[in-house]
Amino acid sequence: MTEEAGFDPFAAETARLVHVLARLVKEKHVSVRSLEKAMRVGDSVFSKVLKGKITLNVRHVLMICTALGIEWKEFFARAYGIGEAAEEAAPPSAPDDAELEARLIRILNRLGFVPQKAPEERSP
Repeated sequence: MTEEAGFDPFAAETARLVHVLARLVKEKHVSVRSLEKAMRVGDSVFSKVLKGKITLNVRHVLMICTALGIEWKEFFARAYGIGEAAEEAAPPSAPDDAELEARLIRILNRLGFVPQKAPEERSP
């Protein structure tokens, strides 16, 4: 794995896992405060974790999963797209080059950078 200058792959992965946890909290329709009470942690600990103010550690992941009633292996399967959870965790497929080009042209047309094509005349 190559690292770009200034890119921290560990911080990026931590942020991605925080996002997965935050999405699970929303899906379960529970407040972060209720999670903190359930796990008997200080006020705003999980809130700070989910906002990236405190570095996420494995203990936090396991505690939040427990408070949500999610098995640890289910969380990691979902986070890394393994087994049945793979479909949920898999990012949407990337658009192909033609689709990206068409989108870019539409945006450039809208902004006035590329003239719109005149409609082609059809012969009867």
